[in-house]
Amino acid sequence: MSHFKTPQGICQKISSQMANFFWGQRQDEKKIFWVSWSKLCVGKFKGGLGFRHLDYFNWNPSSTWASIFKSIYYPNSSLIHAKLGNCPSWGWRSIQFGQSLLKEGIVWRVGNGRSIDHWIDPWVPYLPNNKISTPKLASCIV
Repeated sequence: MSHFKTPQGICQKISSQMANFFWGQRQDEKKIFWVSWSKLCVGKFKGGLGFRHLDYFNWNPSSTWASIFKSIYYPNSSLIHAKLGNCPSWGWRSIQFGQSLLKEGIVWRVGNGRSIDHWIDPWVPYLPNNKISTPKLASCIV
């Protein structure tokens, strides 16, 4: 499950089987679910049983597939600054296509400003393209 996004229907079926196993009655009997599955998935430190929502594995940035793409396509940059590269896989081409659509609506939250390229990244709300349009002067090298 950690290599590519698992369809939500499959995640739901697996979660259903996990819940049925946990409640542990025979298949022909009706089961009483004393607590909802979402409450069982609360972490142990917060009073739950620590079961996992399988849907959340699709959003894990440290998953195997994310680590593989990072090591191949953008080892020294962030996903936002990653390029298509030479001979990309079908999966990477799909991510880049989605990324180009996403970039049209992205605005950075500045924070401490260390991760933003002030002249290239879209970080200024209410400006055209959310970018600085003033040309970069040689004396402004950051």
